[in-house]
Amino acid sequence: MPQDYKIIHIQKKAIPATGELDEKRMSLWTKRLHEPIKKTGPISDYTYTDLKTMEEESIIIKCISCGAKNRIPKHKQHQNPLCGKCHRPIFRGSVNNKPVDVTDLSFNDQVMLDPGVVLVDFWAPWCAPCRMMAPIIEQLANEYAGRVKVAKLNVDENPMTAALYSISSIPSLLIFKAGRLVQTMVGASTKLEIQQHISAHM
Repeated sequence: MPQDYKIIHIQKKAIPATGELDEKRMSLWTKRLHEPIKKTGPISDYTYTDLKTMEEESIIIKCISCGAKNRIPKHKQHQNPLCGKCHRPIFRGSVNNKPVDVTDLSFNDQVMLDPGVVLVDFWAPWCAPCRMMAPIIEQLANEYAGRVKVAKLNVDENPMTAALYSISSIPSLLIFKAGRLVQTMVGASTKLEIQQHISAHM
């Protein structure tokens, strides 16, 4: 159950524990009906309408690692959520089929613990070939959604991971399978070349 999102239902039985709402405050709550606010009370404070609203504002996603079903708020579905049971990334790509941005901190969870195939694009904003490759990476993320995770790592902002894999030239594309590095491509590559390498490890 999400703890940071609540929509107040304007009924007497649903008023906050602080007391009765006067007409002015009731009007204010009405205007803020669909705004996210901090939820500080216990879960028992949720009314039926609160729970119904949360159900409408959430989606159920099955974890790719353990199969557990997770209820994810729609406004958080693109933030690479972790499974509540196994604590691994719920899916191999973002819901909108875009590349996942990984960092030094998230690389282990997003790449090394992923049981499938992961393509990681090591890039930097100032790199012209990287910018030329960007549309191809976007296309691959969309075409392989649900089968292969496509990730991007900014080497300027995440030097530890770049150093770990001896990234001295960019763009560099690394393919991991079940947490093991299985392919390295240095320099700009065509979409077909990348697809061939991905297919070899699926």
